[in-house]
Amino acid sequence: MILDVPPPKPSRRLTAFFACFALLPAVIIAAVWYISLQSDTTQLIRQSRAAQTSLTKILLLIEDAETGQRGFLLTGDQSYLVPFDSALPQIDRELEALGTDLADDPEGQQSVLTLRTVVEQKRDELRRTIELARAGDSAGALAIVREGSGKAYMGRIRDVVARLMADEQQRLTERIQTADGERRLLQELIVCAAVAAMALAVLAIFGARRYARDSAAAYRLISSANEELRREVIERERLGEQLRQSQKMEIIGQLTGGIAHDFNNMLAVINGNLTLISRRLARGETDVGKFVDGAFGAAERAAVLTHRLLAFSRQQPL
Repeated sequence: MILDVPPPKPSRRLTAFFACFALLPAVIIAAVWYISLQSDTTQLIRQSRAAQTSLTKILLLIEDAETGQRGFLLTGDQSYLVPFDSALPQIDRELEALGTDLADDPEGQQSVLTLRTVVEQKRDELRRTIELARAGDSAGALAIVREGSGKAYMGRIRDVVARLMADEQQRLTERIQTADGERRLLQELIVCAAVAAMALAVLAIFGARRYARDSAAAYRLISSANEELRREVIERERLGEQLRQSQKMEIIGQLTGGIAHDFNNMLAVINGNLTLISRRLARGETDVGKFVDGAFGAAERAAVLTHRLLAFSRQQPL
């Protein structure tokens, strides 16, 4: 039995499902890309803020060192040099950190180099005055202070720091604006991904329901066909059994003559043996065992033949 099932036709719902399925990975890839961009922008913002912090610390440390130098020159008290001694190594570390934070800015690198040079000049000026004061030449140390080179160095340091601070503030503002734009785009992409996922879910639900309906209809059709096939098989088995029985009866009819002849031969053997037994007994002879055995053998062969005929007619195993 062949079932004629029409092929399914593509629907608009299926087309929309595949469109959403193709859109969702694209949106996700774009979102991941924007997340990477936002991470880079966030790192740049951190660098700008770290650079501003380093600039502030450098200026404060130099001012602390200068304050300690001034206090030592005026009082001769070594305790005033504690800020000076602690500030010098910290200034070097902050300058290194500042150079790292401004590695992607050639102009900033040049300004850092200028700042490093002026800071080194200021530190030399502070060391010379302190060494003169320790050697007992306080007048020479004060003369260096009065000539104004230290003040000029501090002015240049403040100018460079102020320029770097202004540049970093501008870059920080631009980077924050870029980060805000990337954040808005990322939010839009997330919304698009959510909409695509919801559309996929809705279409998948409708598709599953349609598939369930189609599957149920196909199951009913197949069940009906199977039931029809089962009835046909049963009917064919019944007809086959009837054919076999009729063939057996036909064979039995054809063999009836031969079977009757066999039975007649067996009965003749039995009758012959019984006749011989009766004659010998009438003469008083008792040696009749072989005739009895012959009669019993013929009777057993007749019983076996009868059993086979019954088994054949009743479908019993031989």
